[in-house]
Amino acid sequence: MYNLYLFDFDYTLADSEKGIVMCFRHVLDKHKVEGITDEAIKKTIGRTLLDAFEILTGHTDEAVLKELECEYIAKADEVMTDNTVLYKETIPMLKRLKRAGHQVGIISTKYRYRIESTLQAYGIAELVDLVIGREDVEVAKPDPQGIKKAMVHFGCTPQQVLYVGDSYIDAEAAKNAGVAFCGVLTGTTTREDFGKYPYKRVMETLDEVQSGQGKRVLMFLAKGFETMEFSPFVDILGWARNDYGIDVTLTTCGFVEKVVSAFKVPVMVDQVLDQVQVADYDALAIPGGFEEFGFYEEAYDERFLECIHQFDQQGKPIATICVGALPVGKSGVLANRQATTYHLREGYRQKQLENFGVKVVNAPIVIDGNIITSYCPQTAAEVGFKLLECLTSTKDMEQVKEAMGYGW
Repeated sequence: MYNLYLFDFDYTLADSEKGIVMCFRHVLDKHKVEGITDEAIKKTIGRTLLDAFEILTGHTDEAVLKELECEYIAKADEVMTDNTVLYKETIPMLKRLKRAGHQVGIISTKYRYRIESTLQAYGIAELVDLVIGREDVEVAKPDPQGIKKAMVHFGCTPQQVLYVGDSYIDAEAAKNAGVAFCGVLTGTTTREDFGKYPYKRVMETLDEVQSGQGKRVLMFLAKGFETMEFSPFVDILGWARNDYGIDVTLTTCGFVEKVVSAFKVPVMVDQVLDQVQVADYDALAIPGGFEEFGFYEEAYDERFLECIHQFDQQGKPIATICVGALPVGKSGVLANRQATTYHLREGYRQKQLENFGVKVVNAPIVIDGNIITSYCPQTAAEVGFKLLECLTSTKDMEQVKEAMGYGW
């Protein structure tokens, strides 16, 4: 989608709130400016220091504001890096973008040397190709100068650029530069405020930033699903994404927002099934469940069977664990194909699968084309690894498998 990904810094990649408030408090207290709350200070984050001090103190004299700015900078040189924390999603997200071959830059009203100090402290300077700070532009955001300077540096057109920021100032800067924008709700700007500007997406966290080469897995949870068959998909794909920068995401769905498992564990799903567009996903995961907890009431629902049909028609992987294969069989897409399901207790579930016209194979895992089936909960992790391999590569799967202790 995009060749160049540009980010704001404060409240977007990092939380500098503690250091920023500390520095403002130092200056305001020194000049006996009273009645300024921490919240008022936080609302100025993203503005230039001169603008922030004008807002907070009411001073308009440029000489006075410059003096306050210098005092802030001196204090920030002492405390800012130690009081700046990257969001936990930042490093995995940057790794995914670099792994996919994208260029990455930071455009901020913060001084470049201070941003670079934080990147070096975290050992990730190599993940960012360019930092443009306040000292690198004549006019700060929302003027588009910084973004345009980055485009010139990388030789990109506006259509090739995505800018990500936490503030309406960032949204306006992207608009002024003519580039796409994604908002992130880690700052003080609300979703409603972002609605006043053009954007591609408003995200809860940076974990939602897509490299354009990522894979999205939809996992359907019927009521009465088995948690042991649910968790391997979450953990294996999570390890791949978080520890190795592999751009694969998992979205849960069900018929209702809160789905209760076989043993009364409630899970809030990301989407209800009626909101799902199969075209948005690359694979379908189906944990099995217990009949006595109502699993088949939802797993056999025609709306879900149609969803299975659509995934199969588009040749997308469908990974099931244990009796998760039964709705796939009932949908008809396994007719005259090989598959398996729960094999114990005289194989009564395998007989049910056979009644759907399936060629049942009594093996731990059976793969026929795009469909992965398995015969009991013990196979759950291996199915998760098989799905990861289908979506990425054998090499990627094996490194995650080894890191999780399954490769020994």
